Formats: sequence, structure tokens, C-alpha cells
Amino acid sequence: MKRLLLVLLMAAPAFGAELSDLYVIPAAAHATGATGELWQSDVSFFNPDATPLVLDLQLVTANGGFSREGQEGHFAWEDEVYFQMCWRWRNLPKPLIAAAQGKTIAGGLMLLWVADIIIASDDAQFIEPTVGMGVNGVEYFAHPWELGPRKAKELLFTSDWLTAEDAKAAGMVNHIVPKDELHEYTMAMAARIAGKPSFALRMAKESVNEALEAQGQWSALRAAFSRQHLAHAHNRIRFGMPVDPGPAKAERASG
Repeated sequence: MKRLLLVLLMAAPAFGAELSDLYVIPAAAHATGATGELWQSDVSFFNPDATPLVLDLQLVTANGGFSREGQEGHFAWEDEVYFQMCWRWRNLPKPLIAAAQGKTIAGGLMLLWVADIIIASDDAQFIEPTVGMGVNGVEYFAHPWELGPRKAKELLFTSDWLTAEDAKAAGMVNHIVPKDELHEYTMAMAARIAGKPSFALRMAKESVNEALEAQGQWSALRAAFSRQHLAHAHNRIRFGMPVDPGPAKAERASG
């Protein structure tokens, strides 16, 4: 049986699926569907030939009705399209490697953080600007687990750029390589990992993930997601929209 290793690309260059046992996923193709007519969660991981799901906004799912009034519909939508998608990707039974090149902004961090290994080019930068938008952070709030509590707070409070070196020092990034070597380095590591017994890889991944869950990761992620929607509801009451529009527009709204 052919083994499968997943490589998630947060990079400008187009990586080709050069090895028969690697499945290369361009992250942008999956992320952009969240605001368009076509939406795709984890379906393509299990069936690479599947077509994207066409989302009917009247649909009622296990998470609620996407079109319900008030915060209910917004909560259901973001729970499925952002949070649950990331949680499913995080728990895929196969190893997932992310390659980051250039700038990763807000929701892009979620797509990186679900990976088991993150390799960054030397020009990679990361930013989390959502506190400035009036919420506590992105939907998949893994900041404390990826960076540690104090660096996570700094990233959130300041919205400053995080360099690849800073991310590696905090433990978010495994390796930094020159931009021109990112492709080769990532695929070489993927090939090495793909040669290991697939079931042993799954058990190793689940053991580490379950250690995080024993520390309370799941409960903390869900609590943070609920707080994000409390902030969205606050912004709707104050500004008439789910985000803080900024000082100038806020003054007009309150006036």
C-alpha cells in the first residue's frame, strides 16, 4: 500500500508533487473558499479527486444554521469553516509538513499551526493583527501553544511582525532555510519521513497531540473561540458590524 505524507504549502513558488508517496496541497486553494461561492474543508485530503463542496447558505449543519440571525449564524459558519476545519487538519492521521515563505498574516497562521512540522524560508514573516480589528485573535487560537504565553501576548497586543528567527526561537518553526532551498529541503524531509512505518507515524503524532490535549489545549481553544464571538457580538452592538472599524469610523458610529 502506498504511504501518503501531506505537505502544506504557504509559499509563493509552485511545488510539484515530485514523489509518488507525497501529496502536495497548495494552501491558498483551500483557504480562499471561505469567502467565496465554493467552500472546501478537509474533503480533498481523503479524496484528492473530489470537487469542492458548494455551500448553500440555508444549510443547517451539526454546528447550526449558517443563515441564522444574530450571532448564531456567524458562530456556526466560523465554527465549521475555520475552527473545525483546522481541528480536523490538525488531527489528520498522516504527518503534515508546512513550508512558509514570505508573509503569513492572521488566518494564514492557523493553516501553519495545524502542521506537525513547519519549515520557513529566511525571508518568512508572521503577523497577527486581529486584536486591532476588535477580537481576541484568529478562530483557531493556538498562539500560547505555538509561542508560549508571553510571546503570544506580545504578538497579539502589538501586531508586530515576527521574523522567522523569532518564530524558531519561540518553538513555532522547526527549521529556517534560504528561500531558494525551501522546496528541496521540505521535500527531502518529507521523503525521509514517508519512509517510516505509517502506523508508527500515526501513533507518534497522536501521542504528542494527546499530550497537548491532556494539558487542556482543546478546552482553551474552544474557550478562545467563544470569546472571539463575544467580541464579534460586542462590535455588532457598538459599530453595527462584527469588527471594530477603527478610531475614525468608531467616532462617527458613536456620534
